[in-house]
Formats: sequence, structure tokens, C-alpha cells
Amino acid sequence: KAPLNADNHIVLTPGLSAQTGGTGFKPNTTVTVWIFSTPTLLGTFTTDANGNFSGQLPIPAALLLGLHTLQVQGIGLNDELRKASIGIVVAKKPIKTSVYFGPDSAAISSTALAAIKTLASQIKKVGGSVSITLYGWVRGPSTTAVALRLSAARVAAVKAALLAQGVKATFTTRARGIASETGTTARRADILVTFGTSH
Repeated sequence: KAPLNADNHIVLTPGLSAQTGGTGFKPNTTVTVWIFSTPTLLGTFTTDANGNFSGQLPIPAALLLGLHTLQVQGIGLNDELRKASIGIVVAKKPIKTSVYFGPDSAAISSTALAAIKTLASQIKKVGGSVSITLYGWVRGPSTTAVALRLSAARVAAVKAALLAQGVKATFTTRARGIASETGTTARRADILVTFGTSH
């Protein structure tokens, strides 16, 4: 599944592939998937007996970075031309990582700081416009209010540490509260870094 950036655009990476699918087409007909602005055919699929399709799309390595439109075209249930479009961002491969915290703490440990410094170095090497989404989590049990407050403090601490390392990015912070994990890995901030074109 392709990740979303902070603007909720699907992020595709040149040279990789992405899962796609759709419903509501005429059974046993052809569906094509295109990317614009320069029209490029990404794939052709045949719908099943229920008018659904799914499959992998190769993302061309030469595709220009930035904002594009992905369009699916096929025949609808009443033999009409059916099109669906969605905005996407073609960007360099996202970076996903996590930093971990002590019990009931939002303090950045030396281990977490080392991980943040490594991440900052990776971000600076890639360059271009950067979006960073931070997800804060805590280990239960806890009240919802306390969990949200601590998870918000954790993402704020990670953001401050990245800024202190000179990272220039658009930040989105999300306090998630109690994690589904029960071990020490629940006390964390997940970091998603996406690269693309400013708009």
C-alpha cells in the first residue's frame, strides 16, 4: 500500500510498484491506468465477473518528481465510459523509522538522539522539499487524556530535535495515545519522511 504525505496525497516512488484496484466496472472488460500530465500508460487490467480489478503497477523510473494525476478508465455497468482520477505525488522513496522513550517520559535519550541525527543526515542528503509526519504513542494502561498528552509531548520532542539538527520540512504531528503493542516498543514516536515538490 502506498503511503500518504501530510497533504493526504498518495506517494509513489519511481522504479518501484504500487498496488491498485477498483470496482463498479462492467464485468470481463479492460481497465487502463494512466498518469498525467504527460500521458503515460501504467497498466492494463481485466475486470472479474463482478466488475472488480486489482494488481500491481510499475512506476516508471524516469517519471518526473512532483504532482501528477492518476486516472483509471474503463467501461461502466451501463456501457458508459467510466473515469476516476486522484492526485498523487511522485517522490523519492519515503523514510520510515521510530524513536523510543522511557516510561512516562518525553525526554530524548542519547540513543534516540543518535537515531535522530542519522535521520537528519539522510534527509539532508536527499534534499528537495520534505514532509515529516510524526505519530506519538504510549504504553498502556493509561487514561485517554494522559496518553494523548504524553504522546503529543513525544512528537513535539522529536520535532524539536529534528529542527535542532537543521532539518527544514513541513511537519505534521499526531498524538495517537495508547499503542496496540504491550512491550517497551509501545513508548515511541513513529516518523514518516516523504520527499516531493512544494505546492
